[in-house]
Amino acid sequence: MGLTEDDFISAYAEIVKDGKSDALIQRETARKWAARSIVCYRVFETHGDVEWLTRAESYRHEAIEHAAFADDRCATLLELQFNLEVAAKAAGVN
Repeated sequence: MGLTEDDFISAYAEIVKDGKSDALIQRETARKWAARSIVCYRVFETHGDVEWLTRAESYRHEAIEHAAFADDRCATLLELQFNLEVAAKAAGVN
């Protein structure tokens, strides 16, 4: 799947028109990955399928990586690490 004109229009609107900073984009992206990770931990907890755990861990990594670039004195990083740790423990991980 390649990039579409809509992808460029969306990126332009976000960066140029709306003037989002790199730090804000990183925070928003980190939160999206963290939410995906937590959902996968919950599905793993319910169904026990290791594929969901693998996805949860992969998404967790992405969330932490983006949070590290949020440029907010680690506030996003610490918040998301805490929430991800709670979700992992609830799923029986760690």
